[in-house]
Amino acid sequence: MLDEVKRWFTEIAQLAEQLLNDQKELLNSRQTDMLFLIHKIASYHQPQRYPFLEELLQEKTPFEAVAQMSTEWRTPLTTICGYCEMLLLGFDGPLSIEQRDIVEQIKARGEALWNWCSIGSPYLPDNE
Repeated sequence: MLDEVKRWFTEIAQLAEQLLNDQKELLNSRQTDMLFLIHKIASYHQPQRYPFLEELLQEKTPFEAVAQMSTEWRTPLTTICGYCEMLLLGFDGPLSIEQRDIVEQIKARGEALWNWCSIGSPYLPDNE
């Protein structure tokens, strides 16, 4: 019985390790896609308008670039989501149904972006 339980835990550990490796591969793929988009954005805009893009493009690793970009985006996204919450709570007066729907969409998409920017944190070398 003990050997069987030990075998189960070994299998679980192997599956967990495989899952972690799969997540790291997916994260690397997403970060590569993100860096490609950063390069694309930078090619369409003057560097002086978005100085942090130029800095990102000079980073040593995709992890560092994504970590920096995530930090740059999380702060304003937190503010946007906070203001949306205030509007939804009626701090500036009642919202119409249409206004409420729009603010809820902005808040939901802002939170989704904030979460997406935070996905890589456990995999970053310094574990932000």
